[in-house]
Amino acid sequence: MKNKNLSNLYWFCQVVKHGGFTPAARRLAVSTPTLSRAVANLERQVGEKLLHRNAKQFQLTVAGETYYATLNEHFEKLDEQVLHLNNRQLELSGDLRLMVPHDLVKAFVHDWTLEFLELYPKLRVHLVTGVDDSQFISHQLDLAIVVEPAHNKDLIQRRVFGAELWLAASPKYLAENSTPTSLQDLQDHHLLSSIGRTVWRFGEQSLRVRPSYSVDSMNLLIDAACRHRGICLAPSKMLDKALEEKQLVRVLEDLPVPRNSIYMLYSDRELIPAKVVALRNFLVEKFKTF
Repeated sequence: MKNKNLSNLYWFCQVVKHGGFTPAARRLAVSTPTLSRAVANLERQVGEKLLHRNAKQFQLTVAGETYYATLNEHFEKLDEQVLHLNNRQLELSGDLRLMVPHDLVKAFVHDWTLEFLELYPKLRVHLVTGVDDSQFISHQLDLAIVVEPAHNKDLIQRRVFGAELWLAASPKYLAENSTPTSLQDLQDHHLLSSIGRTVWRFGEQSLRVRPSYSVDSMNLLIDAACRHRGICLAPSKMLDKALEEKQLVRVLEDLPVPRNSIYMLYSDRELIPAKVVALRNFLVEKFKTF
C-alpha cells in the first residue's frame, strides 16, 4: 500500500480515537481541513463512507467501525514500538521531578531511584515526599506515586500495586492486654491507625476506629507497635522485618485481608517526554516484583 494511503488510514484512526477532527488536529499538530481531506481521500480509496459528519454529528458507519476496530490496535502497537526504539536510542538527560509518600521513599523508592540513575547518569532526579495530587501542577511534577485515587481528573492514573494490610502487635502487648479473637474484641484494645483512616474494613465486616495513636506514617505506626503501644494495621511488605525479628506477630489472621492500592500519576498519555517514559516504565517493573 502506498505511504499516502497508510497516512490516511492512520489519521482516520486518530480522528476516531480523539472523538473528532478538531481534537485530533490539536494532538497531531496539523490543521482540521488536512484531516478532513485525508478521511475524504480514504473514503474514495475504499469506496465506502466511513464517517457521518456535520456540524452537530460525528458517528462511524458500519464500515468505519470495521476499519477502526481492525486497524487501530496495530497503529497503537506501532506507536509504542517506535517510542520504545526512540527511547533506547536517545541518551536521556535533563531533570525529572517525582513525588512519593515518605514511607515508600524510605522502604524502597529511594533505592530504586539510585538504581535508575545508574542506568541514566545524565538525568537529574528531584525526589520530593508528599501524598496530595493537588501539588502535581504547582510542583511541576513529572510523575507521582500516591496511595489514594487522584482527585485531579486531568491526570492519568494507573494502578501499579495492591498491598495487603495485616493486623500486628508485639508479643509483650498481647501478653499484657490479651489476644483478640474477633473483630469486636479490637474495640477493647489500643489501636494504631493512619490519620484520617477512621474505619478498618475486612471483607463485609468493618470496625469504626478510635485510635489511641494516629500518625501520617506507616513506619512510625509500626515503630509504635514494636514499642508495645497497641495493634496496628499496616502493609504486609512493611511488616516483614518486624515479623521476621519477632518484634511483632500477626493478629486475627483468619479475617479477610484488606488491600491498599498504589497509583502512578502523570499528566498526559501521549505527549510524554522519553525521560518520563523511562522512569515510569522502570518503576512499573519494580512494583511488579512485589
